[in-house]
Amino acid sequence: MIQHTALVVNEGQIKTLQTAITEPFLQKICAIIRRTLKQRVKEIDDAQLFEKVKKEYEASQSFHINTQRGIARFISLSFILGPFYYSKPAFRSVFNKDNRNIDKDIDILFQKISDNLKKTSSK
Repeated sequence: MIQHTALVVNEGQIKTLQTAITEPFLQKICAIIRRTLKQRVKEIDDAQLFEKVKKEYEASQSFHINTQRGIARFISLSFILGPFYYSKPAFRSVFNKDNRNIDKDIDILFQKISDNLKKTSSK
C-alpha cells in the first residue's frame, strides 16, 4: 500500500532556505570584489560591503539574471561603474526586463568594460 503525504513548506521556511543558499554566494562575491577591486572598496568595512552586495543582488533579481556568473558580474559592475549604473540610458538595452539574453549580454558588457579598463590603466 502506497501512502502519499503532502509536503507543506511555509513562507518562513522558504525564506530561511533562500538565505542559507544566497548568503554564502554573496560572501564569495564580497571576497572576489575585495580581492579584485581593492581600490574601490578600501574604505568599506566587511559589513558595509556585504550590504552593498546584497542590495545589488536584489537589483539583479529584478532583471531575471539566472546564472551565478551573470549575478556576480552585475554586482561587480556596480562597483566599477557606480550604483544604479543599469538605469543609465547607455545600458537600458541590456537591462530591459524583457531581455531574454541578459546573462549573455552581461558577459559581453563586463568583458568590454574590463578590456577598456585594462587599456586605460596600461597607458
